[in-house]
Amino acid sequence: MPTAPINVRDLREKLGLNQVELAIALCVTQATVARWESKNCPTQPTGDAARRLQHLQAMMAIPKENKVLQETLRAAGGVSAIAALLSLGSSMGAAALGFAGVGALFGPIGIAGGVAGGLLYRLLQKAHNENKKRKENRK
Repeated sequence: MPTAPINVRDLREKLGLNQVELAIALCVTQATVARWESKNCPTQPTGDAARRLQHLQAMMAIPKENKVLQETLRAAGGVSAIAALLSLGSSMGAAALGFAGVGALFGPIGIAGGVAGGLLYRLLQKAHNENKKRKENRK
C-alpha cells in the first residue's frame, strides 16, 4: 500500500533540526537528507528511514507526544535518544514516548521494546533534570 509523500524539509523544520541532526535520528547520512529535500531531483525515503519519518509524523500529530518529542530533542543527547527509540522498531519506539495508538505492544518483542524505550526516556529525563538543576545552582 503506497503512502503519501513525506515533506522531509517541512518535518525537519517543525522539529527544529538541521540536516545532520535529522540524519543522525534516522540513521542515514546528511547527503541522503539533502537528496530528499532537493528541489532539482527529490527522492522519497524508503525502508526503515521512511518508517522512522512516519513515526515522527505520527508523534508530532498528537499534542502530548509532540511535547515529549520536542523536550527530548532539546535535551542533551536528545537526537541520539530519538534515534535509539526509532531504531527499536515501528511501534516500539513510538510507544516508548507514550504513543498509545500503535499496535505491536502486545507481543513479547513489542513489550520489551516499549520497556527499553521507556527506561531510556526516563534516564534521559533524569539527566536533563540534573543538568537543569546544575545550571540553576550556578546562577
